[in-house]
Amino acid sequence: MRSHGGASARAYQAQGAPDRVQFLQVMAQAAADLGWGVWRFQTKGTDALALEVHNSPFAMAITGSDRPVCHAITGMLEAVSALVAGKASTFRETRCASMGAPCCAFQAQND
Repeated sequence: MRSHGGASARAYQAQGAPDRVQFLQVMAQAAADLGWGVWRFQTKGTDALALEVHNSPFAMAITGSDRPVCHAITGMLEAVSALVAGKASTFRETRCASMGAPCCAFQAQND
């Protein structure tokens, strides 16, 4: 998903998101338009990125899971982070609505 997501994210960036804040707003709106839930990015410093997703369609499709299920969002987030920070980060889903959490949450992993 990271490679396909990267192509999509670059296209959104090229359509008029010249800075980091605007680009993340464009990505959040694109996710909503695609039915990928309501995205809320949190930024810390110049390159740290986290994401909360409400109404993830992946989590809504699988309830009662014993593990996070929003792998597609993780892949897209990794592609977005590469454009925001200039380097790819690996993310993991730390909370998932499919497991009963109020929303899905994604954090960069410390390698």
